[in-house]
Amino acid sequence: MVLLFSLFFSFSLFSLTGLYHGLIPVMNLPFLNAKPAQVMFVTRVIAIMSKKLTFLPQMAGPPELKLLALRCKNGNVRHHAFPIVRSNFDKHLIGLLSKKALLKCLDDLKDPIKRINLIQLDGTVDMTLYCDRSPLSVDKATTVARAYEVFTKLGLRHLVVKGHTGKAEGMLTRKDLMLWRISAFKEKELNWIKKIQSTARRTLRSSGFYDRSTTSKETKKRAAASEKRLAESGISPEWNKSEPDASIAPESNAAVNDSTKEELEESQEEKQGELWKA
Repeated sequence: MVLLFSLFFSFSLFSLTGLYHGLIPVMNLPFLNAKPAQVMFVTRVIAIMSKKLTFLPQMAGPPELKLLALRCKNGNVRHHAFPIVRSNFDKHLIGLLSKKALLKCLDDLKDPIKRINLIQLDGTVDMTLYCDRSPLSVDKATTVARAYEVFTKLGLRHLVVKGHTGKAEGMLTRKDLMLWRISAFKEKELNWIKKIQSTARRTLRSSGFYDRSTTSKETKKRAAASEKRLAESGISPEWNKSEPDASIAPESNAAVNDSTKEELEESQEEKQGELWKA
């Protein structure tokens, strides 16, 4: 305990940053802040995940394992963990195989005794013996902020992204969660939206959608035609009704209205009936 405290004190004395910051360049790990940025709350995982998956079937043959190890050695595969799926045609997630476990499996296949126990009758190896059968995963519609919290709190290096049916569709690493990557994607997305809006405006402008004068003329024609039909039918619109004369007393106006109301209703009903018959 005294040795640990002395090492920590000496490191803090000669370094301006903390121990975690000092290990970042040594282990070549991207730095992630404690809290996610605001843009991560409005971005989905499907927008930033790596869609080029390198996966292995649950029952894989030794040639497949050797080829994958060779690709990792040559640098053709950047991830250090590989999703294990049911088969080459069914990508339902079964587990997650690390690069270290892959190399251990190849070493066991070199041993004659272990090879007898590992090789099945069809010449394949059950990868569930080496993979993590309960890997952490997120749905593709999950926000980046949620995935960011999972990475920072659990110290993950890989996070599998699944679809709505449980199939593996992508992979998240710490590099995918860098803020400059998300900002670049959002800027590209904004440019796409602007292009779509400008194209839609040009199409509407060419079709005369924004021409107010044409619209007003058509509206006037329709209003005149409806007024003409009402005049032919004998029904006067409410906006053409004359107001009662102010010189007549209110009592006489009420009497005239009461006496003529029934006559007007009867005449309108008769005319409407004639129109329906015609």
